[in-house]
Amino acid sequence: MKALRPLLDVRELPPGAASLRAGLPSLRALVRATPHPLEREILEYLARGVDCCWYPDPGLTPSPPQPSARLPLSRERPSPSLLYTDGEWIWPGVAAYYVARYHVRLPEEFIAHAEAAGWRIDGARIDLHALDTSAFDGVAVEPARAVAASEK
Repeated sequence: MKALRPLLDVRELPPGAASLRAGLPSLRALVRATPHPLEREILEYLARGVDCCWYPDPGLTPSPPQPSARLPLSRERPSPSLLYTDGEWIWPGVAAYYVARYHVRLPEEFIAHAEAAGWRIDGARIDLHALDTSAFDGVAVEPARAVAASEK
């Protein structure tokens, strides 16, 4: 199985696993005042993602990264409860919302990958059965942290 890389590896996503992800950076730390120069292309690329699985987390809806009331869910694709892929990366549908609304910074490796692909995703080349989607809600534990935790 090919392990997909999580696009937004933050403590708040997915909400149902937030307590396990407390050691990760916050989505708030990725918010920018201005859009990335390639934001339009990035958003189009995210919208072209291939549906790879359904993630039934009721908290996985567009909401501001700062504490305040939730914004209404857009009826447009992508669905916040679907996970999308390009065969290398995995992201929730709500990722496009955060990029568009809050100019959330994405990994430069992802942007370089998408740009190298011509901002296109060839869904016919993606074998969904050969992909490991567990990185979306998984929590990588550093070996030193795991040893320290086991010694307590």
